[in-house]
Amino acid sequence: MNLKGKNQWSIQPAKNKFLLVMVRNFIKEEKMKKTKILTCVVLIMVCCIMLHSIIFDAGAEEKEVPTNASPERMEEFNRWKFGMFIHWGPWSQSGIGGIWRGRHGKNKKTGKDNWTPKEEVQKCLDLNKTFNPVNFDASKWADKAKKAGMRYVVFTTKHHDGFCNYDTKLTDYRSTHSSCPFSSDPRADITREVINAFRKAGLAIGLYYSHPDFHHPDGAWQFWDDNFDPKFAEKYPDRWKNWVKFEKGQVEELLSNYGKIDLVWFDIGWPRRLQPDAVPMLKMMRRLQPDLILDNRGTGKYADYKTPEQTIPGKPPKKAWETCMTLSDGGGFWYKGPNATYKTPLELIYKLAEIASKGGNFLLNVGPKPDGTLPQGEIDGLLGVGEWMKVNGESIYGTRAWTIFNDGPDIRFTRSNDGKYLYAICFKRPGKKLRLETVRAKEGSKISMLGYKGTLGNKSLKWKQDNNALLIDIPAKLQSKQGRPCKHAWVFKIEAVKPALRPTIKPKGGVFNRSGITVKMSTKTKNAEILYTLDGSKPIFGSKIYKGKLVLKKSARIRARAFKPGMGLSQIASADFRVGMLDAADLSASDLENGLDYEFYKGKWRRIPDFDTLDPVKTGKKNNFKIEKGDNFGMRFSGYIKIPNDGKYTFSTRSDDGSKMHIDGYPVVDNDGRRVGKAKQESILLRGGMHKIVVTYIEKKGGEMLRVNYKEPDMKKSVSIPDSMLYRKK
Repeated sequence: MNLKGKNQWSIQPAKNKFLLVMVRNFIKEEKMKKTKILTCVVLIMVCCIMLHSIIFDAGAEEKEVPTNASPERMEEFNRWKFGMFIHWGPWSQSGIGGIWRGRHGKNKKTGKDNWTPKEEVQKCLDLNKTFNPVNFDASKWADKAKKAGMRYVVFTTKHHDGFCNYDTKLTDYRSTHSSCPFSSDPRADITREVINAFRKAGLAIGLYYSHPDFHHPDGAWQFWDDNFDPKFAEKYPDRWKNWVKFEKGQVEELLSNYGKIDLVWFDIGWPRRLQPDAVPMLKMMRRLQPDLILDNRGTGKYADYKTPEQTIPGKPPKKAWETCMTLSDGGGFWYKGPNATYKTPLELIYKLAEIASKGGNFLLNVGPKPDGTLPQGEIDGLLGVGEWMKVNGESIYGTRAWTIFNDGPDIRFTRSNDGKYLYAICFKRPGKKLRLETVRAKEGSKISMLGYKGTLGNKSLKWKQDNNALLIDIPAKLQSKQGRPCKHAWVFKIEAVKPALRPTIKPKGGVFNRSGITVKMSTKTKNAEILYTLDGSKPIFGSKIYKGKLVLKKSARIRARAFKPGMGLSQIASADFRVGMLDAADLSASDLENGLDYEFYKGKWRRIPDFDTLDPVKTGKKNNFKIEKGDNFGMRFSGYIKIPNDGKYTFSTRSDDGSKMHIDGYPVVDNDGRRVGKAKQESILLRGGMHKIVVTYIEKKGGEMLRVNYKEPDMKKSVSIPDSMLYRKK
């Protein structure tokens, strides 16, 4: 008896009891007659065998499953590198993101509607009644993905609105139900159409599934507004159990009815304190699909990789990760209507190279139109990337992050999985020579440009290595557009050695008095020398060598890099130091108004990232350094502070996860890292007037905290910077 996915012992207690009772009654009725003893013994043996089999099978079903995907599967995930994300459903008809408009809530302070007015909510949830994508053809989507060089797909089986793009038996809110016009079409099981088409095209299959469900009566547990209560499970335990059962049932359908599934992409977190309730579902998923890869949204320790959204990490994460990003401009993953704008092939290739250089995957989203066709802007972007990938895919697929990921803004590095080759992806045409300061080629190695065979077949390009850089000669044929193997970016394949690691300068800069300041420099590359300059020029061989101590008496801009024989030069570290008071900015009062500009970013960081490399989720104006609420975000406040008189001013920040302050571009307070609410303060000499002030902050999880204080020369203790001292440009 083999019932797949079921605990056979627990689902058949009546049958088990029946067997025992039958034996007991038989013995009783026969009164153990000698002539029946043999028959009785045989019957008992048969029953024992059956019971043993049931118990054994039940134990087999309950045996532990691996928590995570195997290293071999994660290596396969890394080889994919580039995938297609597809957001599509009835809400594509709205052009305004109907997936977010199927709910309503009120701001508890203002009483105003936060999201969709109540009278419009039902209109959004009723979009299934007009969903009839007559031009839907999953094979055309798969064809575009294949031509773009994509290796996997992730399709929305159910988004936050709760509508199911597949033939679920657990709700009528689906594409195959008679309430949806498309249900009579043979392609009504949209998920099956997508899986079959992309599987036929040779792509790995991923399924997106949203934990929240705005349509389901028991799906109102999320935390964004009054309809989504974090204490829902405590208030309504039966409804919560019903919800958990519903989600588990739907996920079981998806993993049982559509063949091999390579990846499941959950969206929005599972309530953290209720994570144990998700474990039975996650274990079931591992049993049903042993090779399954899971994202990190609501999966706890079962997560296999991280998923930054619409952003690229500033530094290479240590574990597997994937950036999901829209091909269309602006926020939101849905179809944005006929006036939407789209990223160019150059922009997409740059982002692909940036992500690959940091060891990640790029999941690029398309939002098909209501009729099922892709917007032309998305098609153009996909095909443009595909043309480049035909020539340069070797520098992307299966590659790893190198010791460093860039050489300035126009060059990104990846390395082959075996570590033998370095790929330098150049976004600026190098001219007659390509200069790579952080790369040192192995003696006698070959250097080639992908896609270029040259007049001498596959022989190496000419190159020369000196102490300061690798110089690669670019053949005359490549000086013209017609002679280049591709557009947008060119890739050089190099057998290279590792570079030294960038030095650290402490302190990271600042303003000091004329008594001087001691600066220390170090590098994690053992036995390396540190070359430095004090005038902002690039350190090269012949520059000063750091001897273990440096005392500054004058203003300086230090630039330093590490060097070790047999290794490439490190990247450059910089720090600015200034003696004396900082002059006020030359600004007129008519140019300013009270307040600060702010930028809000989403992401998970241990340290404050370089926000210049990230795209903010939103921007705006605030009266002071008031932070938002929530988890996993960052903020940057910028503006001017009005200093009343010349003097020594003390500034401090207090935060739990990280904060920094710069004044006039100089680092004043570095309170980065988790300090559990501890304050850090520093002093600086300022002239009276307006000074540029920038405060950066990150929040991971838990209570939000940011306090920004100051103290004037004649004040006994520090106080919060008053709103009246903060200004922004009009």
